[in-house]
Amino acid sequence: MSNLNEAAYNCDNRNLKHLVNCGNRINDKLSIFGEAPIHKVVLSSKAENTETLKVIIECEADVENIDSNGWSALHHACYKGDF
Repeated sequence: MSNLNEAAYNCDNRNLKHLVNCGNRINDKLSIFGEAPIHKVVLSSKAENTETLKVIIECEADVENIDSNGWSALHHACYKGDF
């Protein structure tokens, strides 16, 4: 696993926690679209994404973090119909 966004999108909680504990910053925008891990987990269609979202928030993610389009994770969730 190369970065936090991949771990978040794949709902890989173990790797996500490991990367954060190794000094990776949970609020860094790691994609060309300015998406942070909190965006990636919401965009994931995996059943485990709720648990991974809890892990990301426990790692002190900024829930108001916006991507390059000005969308927060809440915007993405609503757009997907995941209220």
